[in-house]
Amino acid sequence: MKLVESFLPGAPARIEAELKRADAGDTGFAFALALVSELASKMDAELKAIRADVAERQKSLADHYTGPWRIDQEYQRNALVTHRNSLWLSLTQTDTEPGKGPTWKMVSKGDKPA
Repeated sequence: MKLVESFLPGAPARIEAELKRADAGDTGFAFALALVSELASKMDAELKAIRADVAERQKSLADHYTGPWRIDQEYQRNALVTHRNSLWLSLTQTDTEPGKGPTWKMVSKGDKPA
């Protein structure tokens, strides 16, 4: 059960409960069934997180563009704005002006000063 606990925290208690409910002659099957159920549950949760991450990464740059930078707006991580004829990417959630700190990265420098 220590091996099961290392991969599936809390699972041994649920598996032992399943074994107590099983008939005396069918504990091997009950253990396998409980273990598979725990693994499926854990995999389902991890797959949901992976799918959400992939969906976020598949967004195009246009999905992140929020328009010209505005002093009265807070920007989420990965927001793209234009400011002083340049394109900026927010590295964290921020309300600071692009170029005034470490929360923005210039993606494309404009050809004319603003």
